[in-house]
This record gives sequence, C-alpha cells and structure tokens, in this order.
Amino acid sequence: MKSFMNSFWKFLKEHAVWIAVLPGPLILLGVKLASGQALFWGTSSLQFVAWWVEGWRQLSAGILPLWNPLNGMGAPLLANYQTAFLYPPNWILWPLAGLWGGAGIASGFTFLAMAHMVWAGWGMACLLKQFGMGKLAQAMGAAAFSLSGYLVGRIEFLSMVYVYAWLPWVLWLADGVGGQRGSAFSKFSLRLAGAIGLMLLAGHAQLSWYTLLLCGAWLLFKDLREGWRWPLRALRFGLACLVGAGIAAAQLLPTGEYLLQSQRTAAVGYEDAVLYSFWPWRFITFFAPDFFGNPGLGNFWGYATYWEDAGYIGLAPLLLGLGLLPSIFRRLSVVTGRFSRAVLWFWWTVIVLAFLLALGQNGFLFPFLYNYVPTFAFFQAPARYLIWAVTGLAILGAYGIERWRCPEKRGLYWLRLATAGAFAVTLGAGLAWLSLDAVKSTFIRATALAGLWGLGLGILTLLQPWFEKRGWHAAWNCAAFGWLLLDLLVAGWNLNPMISTNFYNRENPQAVQIREQLQGQRVYIPAEDLQALKFKRFLRFQDFSPLEDWFNMRAVLIPNLNLLDQVAYANNFDPLVPGRYPLWLKAVESASPLVRERWLQAAGVGLIEAVDPSRPSGVRFDPLPVRTGFEFFTCAESAQNVGEVIARFEEGAASHGLVLEGVEVSNAVCADPTGFEARVLSQTADRVVLALEAPADGWLSSAMTFYPGWRATVDGQPAGILRANLLFMAVPVPKGDHQIILQFRPMSFYLGGLLSILILLLITIQSAMQRRQSRVRTANHNGEM
Repeated sequence: MKSFMNSFWKFLKEHAVWIAVLPGPLILLGVKLASGQALFWGTSSLQFVAWWVEGWRQLSAGILPLWNPLNGMGAPLLANYQTAFLYPPNWILWPLAGLWGGAGIASGFTFLAMAHMVWAGWGMACLLKQFGMGKLAQAMGAAAFSLSGYLVGRIEFLSMVYVYAWLPWVLWLADGVGGQRGSAFSKFSLRLAGAIGLMLLAGHAQLSWYTLLLCGAWLLFKDLREGWRWPLRALRFGLACLVGAGIAAAQLLPTGEYLLQSQRTAAVGYEDAVLYSFWPWRFITFFAPDFFGNPGLGNFWGYATYWEDAGYIGLAPLLLGLGLLPSIFRRLSVVTGRFSRAVLWFWWTVIVLAFLLALGQNGFLFPFLYNYVPTFAFFQAPARYLIWAVTGLAILGAYGIERWRCPEKRGLYWLRLATAGAFAVTLGAGLAWLSLDAVKSTFIRATALAGLWGLGLGILTLLQPWFEKRGWHAAWNCAAFGWLLLDLLVAGWNLNPMISTNFYNRENPQAVQIREQLQGQRVYIPAEDLQALKFKRFLRFQDFSPLEDWFNMRAVLIPNLNLLDQVAYANNFDPLVPGRYPLWLKAVESASPLVRERWLQAAGVGLIEAVDPSRPSGVRFDPLPVRTGFEFFTCAESAQNVGEVIARFEEGAASHGLVLEGVEVSNAVCADPTGFEARVLSQTADRVVLALEAPADGWLSSAMTFYPGWRATVDGQPAGILRANLLFMAVPVPKGDHQIILQFRPMSFYLGGLLSILILLLITIQSAMQRRQSRVRTANHNGEM
C-alpha cells in the first residue's frame, strides 16, 4: 500500500500541471453534461446542432452533406466554413447522431467544448514550459487562458472555441522551429503544419487569421533579435502555413468558392465591420468582470454584448502581470529564463495593439487600417482582437507568478496596506451589495468580488514565507492555484445556459402540421417578426433567463432550428449566404404587398409566418397562393443585370413568368406566360429527377438557388443552367418528353479533397524518412562509441 501511495504521489507531482487544467472545464460544463444537459443558447442550437442534424440526415442516406436545401432556397452546407464537417475531433458527432439523434449531437458538442477548454490549457502549459516557467506559473497561466472570459463567454460559438484552443499549440510549435540554417522543414515544422491544418479545419477564419498573424510576428521578432540576415523561422512558418492549408484544402477550396459567391465577396461594409467595437468602459471588467452586470444573472446593462468585450483572466495573473511593467524600463539583459526585457516589450506591445484595434470605431487605429490596409476590411467585430490581449496577459501573468515573492522592507509595508485596503473594500461593498437591490448594485457586487480576490492575493503573498519555512511549498502552490480557479469559476459560472437534451429530440407537433400544409413549399418570416422572435422573445442579450418554456423556440421554427424538423424556410441564419440572397431579401422587405407576393411565389413560398400574440404559439402561418417549385415556361423575358430583374418584378411583368438574366430571348413580351408543372420523380438534398412533357421549346425553372456546382442533364445530355428570377435556376429544354436531372457536384470539393490526400501522403512519406534518418544517425553514433 505504501508503495502504491508513493507511486501515486509521484505521478501527481510529475503531471500536476496537466491535472490542474481539468477541474475548471469539468465543473463549468462536465457536471451539467453528466446530468443530461447540453448547450443550446444562441448559435449552438440555431447553427451548429442544426447543421449537423441535417448533415447526419444526409450522410445516413448515403449523400455527402454538400448542400442544404432547407434554408434560403438552398445554400452550400459543407462549404459553409463554420460547419467544420471535416474537422477530425467533430467526427465523434456522427456516431452520437446515429445513436441519439440531435440530443447526441448537442451532447457531443458540449463535450467537445469542454475538451477544447482542456486542450487550450494544456497548450498554454506547454508554451509556458518552453518559455522556462515553473509548474505553478504553468498551471495558473493555463487556467487563466483556458477559463478566460474571452473563451468561457463564447462557449456557444463553438468554432471560435476550437480555434482559440489551437492558438497556444500553434505558437508553441512555431516557437520550436529552429532558426539555424539547414533544411526548410524540421520535425517540428511538420507538426506545426499539422496543427495549422487542424486549426484551419476548425471553422473560424477570423480567429485563425489572428492566430497566424500573432505567430508570424513572434517568429519575426525572434529572428530579428538573433540577428539572422534572413528571417528563417518566419520563412519556415510560412511554409508550414502553406502545407497546413493544403491539409485543409478539402474545406478551404469549397469555402473559398462560396466566399467569392457570397455577400462577403467584397469588403465588409464599415458599419458592419465595426458592429462590435470594444466599449472603452469595459476596461474596468478586466478587474471586475460583472461591473456592468451579467446576462446570466439577468442584469447586464452595458453596451452591445457581454461576450464580445469579455477578456477576464483572473485578478491574480492580471495584477502580477501588471507588476512587470517597471521591468521593461530597467537595463537588464535577461530578467529570468527565456524572458528578456525585449520579450516583455514584445508582449506589452501586442497587448496595447490588441486593445487599440479592438476599440474599432471608438478609436483611431482600426478605421485607418480599414480604409488603407488589406485584410482589415474582411472581418467584423474588432473586439475579437482581444484574443491577442488575453494571450499576452496570460503569458505575462504566468511570468509574474514565476516572480511571485513576498516583498521586504518598504514593499512589505505597501503590501500590508493594500491587503487592508482590499479587506475594507470587500467589507464595505459587500454590505452595500446585501442592502441594495438595483441595477447599479452591479457596481457594488463586482467591486466586492474584486476586493475579495485581491484580499486573498494579499494574504497568500504575506503567508508565503511562513509556508516556505515549514516546507509546505506544495500546499501554498495548491492554495494559490485554488484561489485563482475559484475566481475564474465564479466569473464564468452563469455565462453558459444549458438545457435538457430532450429539447433536440422532442417531437414538434406544429412542424408536422406545417410540413403537411406546405407540400414541398417554403415558409418565410418577415425580418421585423424574425428579429422580435429571436432577440426580444427568446435570445435576449441582456438576460439569458427564459420568459417561457424554451421548447416554444422549437415550436415557432426560428431559422435554422427548422432543420431539426425538416421544414423548408426561405430565411437563412448562416454566416455566409449566396451573394444574391441579401438582394432578394431587401427586394422582398422593401416591396409593396403585391410585388412582395410575386417575389415570394417565385421563391416557392407557401406560408408566411407572422407574430400573433393571440395564438397559443405566438405566431400564425398565413397561406400564399402556391406555385410549384419546378415549372416549364414557353416564353421568358430577358434582363441584363440585377437592376433590370428587380424592375421587371416591380412592373408586374414577372407576376406569372420567367426573367432570365444575361441572355437574349426571341420573344420580348410573353404572349403566354402560363407555366407547365414538371413532375418530380425523385428528390434528395443534392439531386432532383424530373419528367416533363414540353409543348414547345422553353425553359424549366427551379426555385433553388443558382450556384456553381449544380449540373443539369436533359435525357442524359449536359445542359446549361441560366440565372433566373434574380437568384434561381433555369434549364433550356426542347419540345417533347424529357427526363431532366439536376445534381450538385462541386468540383471545388473534389479537387480540394484530392489535394488534401496528396499533402497528407507527402507528409507521411516525409515523416517516415525523418524517422529513418534519425535511426541511422543513432545507429552510427552508437557504432562510433
């Protein structure tokens, strides 16, 4: 027994850092997951789970999940980057979906969110160890990073969580790339390429780009500091990025094609780009995270959203990191370990730059870069640059923890005074908090908690010599880490509302009725009603608590929750949508009732959903005169551009007809606009087979989105696809009886998949060659000895 306990204790000491990273994620998410709950608030249910339910439905039917036919008149599915269907950790969702449906997918996502929090902590611990930090600094720095407000506040944004978790690993592997002359690729750079490839597959381009910029800047700094004529590390990092992109090509090529066809084919408009700019008053929340309230407590009243400006890393790492500021002005060549004064300057520069960029429209830097420097107009939400600040603060906080010692003489006097002040603040604010019950009490509560954490920090510092004299250094380390963990858990406890997994599998009677009523048509929700349902009735940014049964959100079929119940909607909540879709939406919303009906009929809309408080579900579904999704027209009108198409609809010429864009038709005016219905023989997500008796030469129109990758055949012969009625498809068909097949076969996916396979094969060969060379060198070395 004694031998076992000794071995166990040795194991704990050797793996203390790795073990220390586990409790936080397990407490925040694991406990609720074990009780049958899963993430659901916001994008986790409206996007991620919904996408994967549809993906599993297609995959189980033997179809690659490349096209989503149920939202926005159809849109790419796999090419929608944030689905991350090709991200290997996500593959555990497929068997879970087979076993438990949507509930399995939701539970799987919750587990993956928890696992990536742990992965983020382990990555930061590896990076800090490489920087020469001790175990306490590694553990506390890892906790500060993996439980930061930036991550915990964004758990529902799963693709962001994934990429955030890869940042320290990419930085660690990049830091290990040698600067010595020699082969362009070392063993470390192959691992780096693999990590970059996985990060690119994780599904969030913005944070991936910020990660690569940060790593590139760090390596360039190291090369310049060491005086190399050529920046070898940065060059090798660039090559690793190219190989990583090759690994992810099966995802990147379809996404790149989609991006060129999407509403983001050009720069994001300035108003959209600065939509979530860091509110300057939220600097206070880096010391007291709930100073302006907390949506989990139902009392958030700060500007914009809580999570976009969140970045709390715990008071102890923050204060100890700020204590390094004087060091950057001292003439010391080396401060400790691998940290020099120049390295401190680098990370403080990163932090300051991150805050300046995050300010967005509230500062001067981002507007200038948006107008004059490429890439800064590609993304919205400047507050997300805080990922650099959180990373830098966690690293500097860990270094401050490494130097954490009880001061002497005058420093000890000021520490005692500060500790007494923290006690007074905690006591006074705590009493006020208990006696007041108003919005402004968020100030008092947050101040009381900040005082409490500061008080604990002061007491731990004062007690450090006492513990060391008795040889209880490990106990003091545990107390210090435990105090930080408690601080971070309290800050993040209410930020991630969860629900019973039954939410995803429960039968939705209203959806059954709507499917029967639609008969293959679509539902449309006007923008004003959709906004009211989403952000006033259910998903309120200031208060996560429900106003009613959460299942009612399923009952009203908010997009993209409609995917769970297989109800087709003209609305689409994807981050990328086909480029013509916003134009169609704007035309519909701004049109008169008569013209709006024309647009909706051309889109195959059979029901209009509207807010109606008098109904039990709070909504009603008004029928629209139905036109079939596939019609044959013997005549059409031509238009040369988008403006002409919209004009045709407004003039009424397209009320029962077809407008073809970019082609000339022989009949300038339709004498007989009547459409002939095509008979659907079979239909899946990516393939439709139709039978048509064409009375004359004409066009078969489809109320499905025009998009590259769709192929058409008429009686087995390839046929061209034309753009019709702004964003739909039409196929020229001659007179007679025909079988027409429409199928989605995007070459971008197949070419990207082939490239990914080739790159992985080359990496496997290179790794095998490196291992063989290593064995030969080892054998030669042993022979010489």
